[in-house]
Amino acid sequence: MTGLTEGVAYFFVITAYDAGGLESGFSAEVSYVPRGPRIKTRLTPGGQMILSVQGAAGRFFFVEASEDLLGWTAIAVVPILSPHALEMTGPNAANFTKRFYRLREFLP
Repeated sequence: MTGLTEGVAYFFVITAYDAGGLESGFSAEVSYVPRGPRIKTRLTPGGQMILSVQGAAGRFFFVEASEDLLGWTAIAVVPILSPHALEMTGPNAANFTKRFYRLREFLP
């Protein structure tokens, strides 16, 4: 399914038709909530921070960083061109004793 809104619950049932055009009963209902954009981090043995960003294809995000969760600085612009994760190195991450990351969507 495409075009679903992240964070909204969707409910699906299906039916089938046989060769004679007779419709079956409804299947059991299933629900699905598309996940919103995510950012995961991992630290390499060399001290580099690797950021893995995943979101809906066609969306654009600022990757922002903070040392105190109060002031945020955009460190990258990430276009999600496919539904797969994009990896990047967190710039200057080794220069900070602690650093927090978040995504903020924007329209180009």
